[in-house]
Parts: sequence; C-alpha cells; structure tokens
Amino acid sequence: MLNTDREPSCSFTIPPRVANRNKGQSLLEVVAATLILFIGVTGVSSGFLSFTLRNRRTEQSTGAVSAARTVLDRLRLEEVATLPDGGDRQICNPANDYLCQAFNPALVDVGSVVLTFCPDFTNDLEYCTPTNPSLRHVLVEVYENDGEGGAEITFTAETVFSELRDL
Repeated sequence: MLNTDREPSCSFTIPPRVANRNKGQSLLEVVAATLILFIGVTGVSSGFLSFTLRNRRTEQSTGAVSAARTVLDRLRLEEVATLPDGGDRQICNPANDYLCQAFNPALVDVGSVVLTFCPDFTNDLEYCTPTNPSLRHVLVEVYENDGEGGAEITFTAETVFSELRDL
C-alpha cells in the first residue's frame, strides 16, 4: 500500500548561472530581430508601391484608349469627303463631351484628343488628295497628366478612313 500522507519534496535546484541566462533578450538579439523585420517590411512596401504605380499607368492607358475610341467612333459617322485634309488639326476635350473644334494649343489638357488629318501631306498623296476624297489618313494623339501639372502624349494611333461603296 502507498503512503499518501507525506508531502512531496524536491531537492533539485537550478544553478544561478543557468537561471539568469533565460531572463531576457540581449541587445544584439533585439537589434538583429529589428533589422530582419525592417528588411521584410521594406520589401513588402516597395512591392505595394510598384503595384500602385503600374496600376496608375494602366488606368491612364485605358482612359486614353477609351477617349480615342470615342472620338474615332464619332468620326466614323461623318462622310470621309467632308473630313479636313492637308495637315488640319482638331482638338476634342472631355469637358466638351469630346466634340471637336479647331486646334488651339492653349486647349490641350488632360484627356484631350488631338486629331491631325493627313499628317504627312507630302507623302500621303495616296490617302489625302482632292482627286480621291474617299480616303483620309488620321493621326490620333491622347494627352494625360505628366505628373507635373501639365499634359503629355500617352497614346498615339493612326488610321485611314474610307467610304464603303455599294457594288
């Protein structure tokens, strides 16, 4: 039979040198942990910054393509023979619902679409001649924010408009 009336006793004690070793972190360990954490946070934050910048550029490109498409779709409704020729330029601004007017450099702003009809008139003889009014070469330039309060060309496209003929 087991005697359970006695108090258990333990005579094992931790030596003072071993007991003091686990009391806290040394300054070197804290500095090393802080450095590792800083490197990790810096890497993650630079990734977010890069993603944000790339996302902004994508938004600008999408807006520029959409603006150019809006203006070109309106242009397709016109008869080709009535479109300007000989290097004439027009500007279409979002504030004016992309309705085009004679080009004025003072009107160039963020979101502006500038059309140049027959931009290289001397070499566009096939597309831009009075004898062939059913063809027009058009250069499209879209301006977006340059980051300094101004506007710069962010999208350029060229196309040739022609009239469809009934056979």
